[in-house]
Amino acid sequence: MNRLIQGEVGSGKTIVVLAGLLAAISDGYQGTLMVPTEVLAEQHFQTISTIFSPPSTPSAIVLTTGPTPCKLP
Repeated sequence: MNRLIQGEVGSGKTIVVLAGLLAAISDGYQGTLMVPTEVLAEQHFQTISTIFSPPSTPSAIVLTTGPTPCKLP
């Protein structure tokens, strides 16, 4: 499933995305939150890591940006 969420600042886009990600993760899938800037990615990563820090969720929360080398298992 691919979805694009657009809206004004403060309209609740991030909460909607997190609800969708949690639904996907709870069904055994992976999810990705893509944002337009590295600064925003880091802000979201910090917020989401704080909210869903272990042991409240068994899933890994990872920040990947353009300069990050891709390491596949």
